[in-house]
Amino acid sequence: MNFVLRHSALAVRPRLNRGIEQFYDTITKPGQHPVTGRAWRASELRQKSFEDLHKLWFVLLKERNVLLTQRDEYRSTKDPTLWPNPYRLKKVKLSMNRIKVVLDERSRVVKEAKHEVNKLYSKQKKKEK
Repeated sequence: MNFVLRHSALAVRPRLNRGIEQFYDTITKPGQHPVTGRAWRASELRQKSFEDLHKLWFVLLKERNVLLTQRDEYRSTKDPTLWPNPYRLKKVKLSMNRIKVVLDERSRVVKEAKHEVNKLYSKQKKKEK
């Protein structure tokens, strides 16, 4: 899971809280903005296995939920213009959309390959008759 540590600011230290606390950023100190990386590129995601994409999806999903919780907290209790993470949320959503694109590409290739195999099989059956 080394690829997660490279991009996820929440994965810097393991998160041990399992209750509602997991949806709050307890790593970053108040007033401190976390250093984040960029969104995942589709070319990088194409090189990942299905299992790696599955793990990354859930890491991004959890991070998105943390960021949405922070955003709602700032909207209700603090000045929403001071929310420190609007670009982090965009990067997470962009990465999640790119994972969907990569999985759709793979699904389309498998369907096309099955269609070609069926065509070849039916041609072979006709030749045998």
